[in-house]
Amino acid sequence: MHYSRRDFLHLLSAGGIAAVLCACSRAPTPNARSGLIIGGGQFIDPKFPQKKQYTLALADTNQPQPKLIDIPFLPHGVAFSKQTPNRMAVFEKIGPGACEVDIKKGEMLRVIEKHPKRFFYGHGAFSSDHNLLFSTETVLDSQQGMIAVRDAKTHELLGEFPTYGDSPHDCRLIDQGSVLLITNGGGARGSHKRPSVTYVDVNTQQLLERIEIDNDYLNAGHVARAQNGSIAVVSAPRKGLDETNLGGVSLRHGKANELISMREPQDVIERMRGEALSVSIHEESGIVAVTHPNGNMVTFWSIAENRFLASLDFERPRGVTQSVDRSRFVLSYGQSASLVEIDVDSLKLIPDTVKHATYITGSHIYNWDSEIGATEPA
Repeated sequence: MHYSRRDFLHLLSAGGIAAVLCACSRAPTPNARSGLIIGGGQFIDPKFPQKKQYTLALADTNQPQPKLIDIPFLPHGVAFSKQTPNRMAVFEKIGPGACEVDIKKGEMLRVIEKHPKRFFYGHGAFSSDHNLLFSTETVLDSQQGMIAVRDAKTHELLGEFPTYGDSPHDCRLIDQGSVLLITNGGGARGSHKRPSVTYVDVNTQQLLERIEIDNDYLNAGHVARAQNGSIAVVSAPRKGLDETNLGGVSLRHGKANELISMREPQDVIERMRGEALSVSIHEESGIVAVTHPNGNMVTFWSIAENRFLASLDFERPRGVTQSVDRSRFVLSYGQSASLVEIDVDSLKLIPDTVKHATYITGSHIYNWDSEIGATEPA
């Protein structure tokens, strides 16, 4: 998604470019209710109509305008380190782009160089001791999945190990940083390259467990994990299928043997065209929130009971995270680059939380306060 000239002018009229530039000079001030929400975006500047502008946007509801950090690619995934909370690694989805940014300075510090035979595939994570940076990457001529291991300070490539799958995308460090949880998108339907979720021991680099998606039409895209081991995996149609095909949601409760793709209710499943994009698990209730941009809805599921709970209609919802106190889901959506909060108990929109013109139009949003304060990525 990108802004047209009309959309960009609308954003300017909402607060003025001078206010945006002014906001960029301030350090972020986390909001006590929601936290500092971070996400990627792209727009077209009327002064340069032939070129897309890319940004990492920092949206604080205490501030009238977002803080913008110029980046040479569309930010997809962000990796945080508690040792350097203002600095983070940002990755492009399926491309050569990755970099380090400093949100306090409001600038990109340096590029993270890609391996000459691979692309970044969207996500990364810092080791529990903050010394290493892991990233999902794919060998261009074979689609074999690799985890690159870099020095967290210098970004020097130190080594690599397999993801035990093809076309990997998301990754999460779990179990006090000893295990990397990885999604592998797999190959085209009918190929032997099955979509899967893999658990890899970081120290031995050996495969601990591999679970395949049980729906032959789905890949494995993004994953969220609860502290009891439950996971929720969201999927786009398999490689070679277009966005008229269904995406999906797959759930695994605790240490259950199966990762089960949701197939009911039929009227909701039929609206899940294209990718199921972002996912967040509310720890206390076990409620899973999933965005469906092409279906113009957000769905909610019980991970303990493997069942549908509710849905809400939104214009092209994309990123989802949670407020600092975990009482609300935070959602990005629509052409106006809006944020809104949803009450976890009622699963209803909270009207006075709507904030427009955040510039966040990318796939994901992150709560900086929660990421830096959490014991594990949510």
